[in-house]
Amino acid sequence: MSCLLRILHEGCQTQMLTDETLPKNSNPNDSRAPNKPSTKKAKPAPNLLSQQTDWRVVPYWFAALAGLIYAAGFLVDFTFLSVLGIRETMAEAFKAKYVYVGLLCLQFPVSVAVVILGFARIMRSMKLDRIEGTKVGRFLPSMLLIMNLLFVFYLLIGFARSKMGTFYEHEGVFSLIFALTVIGLILARNLEDWIADKRKESRSQRIRWLLSIFGVWFWNAVRWLLFVLSSALTIIAFWHLWPMLWEMLRQGGYLYFGMIGLIITVLYRVDVNMSRYMRLGMKRTVILLAICICLAFAYLAILAFAARIYPYIPASRGGGDYTTEPPSVLTFDPRHSPNIPSQLLDRTTDQCRSNPLVILRETADTLFVAVPTKTNGPCQWRRLGRVSKPVELFALKREAVAVITFDNEPSKALSCEWSAIQDNVVEPLASPPVGSPCLTNANPPTP
Repeated sequence: MSCLLRILHEGCQTQMLTDETLPKNSNPNDSRAPNKPSTKKAKPAPNLLSQQTDWRVVPYWFAALAGLIYAAGFLVDFTFLSVLGIRETMAEAFKAKYVYVGLLCLQFPVSVAVVILGFARIMRSMKLDRIEGTKVGRFLPSMLLIMNLLFVFYLLIGFARSKMGTFYEHEGVFSLIFALTVIGLILARNLEDWIADKRKESRSQRIRWLLSIFGVWFWNAVRWLLFVLSSALTIIAFWHLWPMLWEMLRQGGYLYFGMIGLIITVLYRVDVNMSRYMRLGMKRTVILLAICICLAFAYLAILAFAARIYPYIPASRGGGDYTTEPPSVLTFDPRHSPNIPSQLLDRTTDQCRSNPLVILRETADTLFVAVPTKTNGPCQWRRLGRVSKPVELFALKREAVAVITFDNEPSKALSCEWSAIQDNVVEPLASPPVGSPCLTNANPPTP
């Protein structure tokens, strides 16, 4: 009852205030009543820049990004090992390596997508503001310069190796590429603005005519020249790497870049037509459809990366290319020698050790190894098809291996020719020779 009385009392006060604000001899229901300008100040439009950023959402975005990178790395590594023929348990599902592999898979396409979509939006907004077309044209060579720099960084991180474009071999070239891209673009823009200001301030017609030579077209030509020089230096720096990259594309690597291109196209079309979708009330629907389509393309891109790109990234950088790995020799524990496959044993020595082999995978308790041959080695393992993968894989328990010897001499590094190690590899016998220490000194393995 008290609540009802309070509501009636407040309603009466509101009616009294309304009556007081009306002009005298005026009917509130009369549409012909004079409309006097209101003295009440209009509420200013909210300023989005002045609103405080909600930093509480940052951890959620960071967790989502980290989860995406980790999931991509896990999917790439799992798919690559499955294609190679290695089966692992899920006991080691959480590895720091997956973060690095995920970055190798996502860093380049995400960077390229951000650059393309960002420059496209800038150019589109400038055209809507009816800015001179020649000024808008400065962004195309700038975008290509930045993309070339990202491409150089990605090749250095993922594919470069000894005598194939490493930083210490072409340090001056890479420094010049960085200077042409970053410092060159900054200087070109600052000089363009400075000369334009000087031309406006000058009262001499001759000076203004001379400065008019350095107009927008001139500086656009300078940016294109910087792009041509940067591209030429990139070709020279990775001159010996291009054949391998071309082989990678022919083996199906183009599928990965094709999927990335489709994702960028979908995002671009959504961004261009977003205002139209908002007018039609279809914003959420279109965004949901775009996310579903991009996720499907992203999944296919990750699988293509695992099977077609990842085998060409050196194993020393987290990839699946063993052509740059040094050969390994295992010295076995004599107690476990009866269980060692005869294909692994080196019968040219009196020690219980293996032939030069490749360690494909290491876990906490298992070593996955393969014996390379002239017709089935790491160079063939990079290619498509099950026939190009290791013919025999061996999973050795770590307690059966006493010592692992890595021969880091550059001349003996594994390569496509295999001449460095095949001179010492003899066709294995069906069983070790009589008198081999793997048999004479062997003790029964401990249970």
